[in-house]
Amino acid sequence: MKNISKCIIALVGIVAFSCTDDVEDRTAVTTGAAPVLKSPVAMNVVLNHDTPDDLATTFVWDYATYNGTPTVINYAIEFDQAGNNFESPTTVATTINKYQSFTVGELNQAALDAGFPRL
Repeated sequence: MKNISKCIIALVGIVAFSCTDDVEDRTAVTTGAAPVLKSPVAMNVVLNHDTPDDLATTFVWDYATYNGTPTVINYAIEFDQAGNNFESPTTVATTINKYQSFTVGELNQAALDAGFPRL
């Protein structure tokens, strides 16, 4: 009986001391500025299936900013049909950089994945 009492007292002591508040106050992260697309301003690309390795375009944007704790931001480049308001987009790439280049083959595959017919 003495051993059980000692075990219960030890367990209560461990639980009581392990519940101290050692979590530091953390700064809340708030939105600063959203990313803004710099280029291309307008895009008219011909996707020639004979040249899949040629550079089609490069997207460049400003970094998004957040106030508070430094945050790594993952950007997603999405592809969707005009007028669909990105309700069912296809994600073409994700990156932490502020630019992404695409070859003709990559954009052609994105168009096919988004449901555009093969021409």
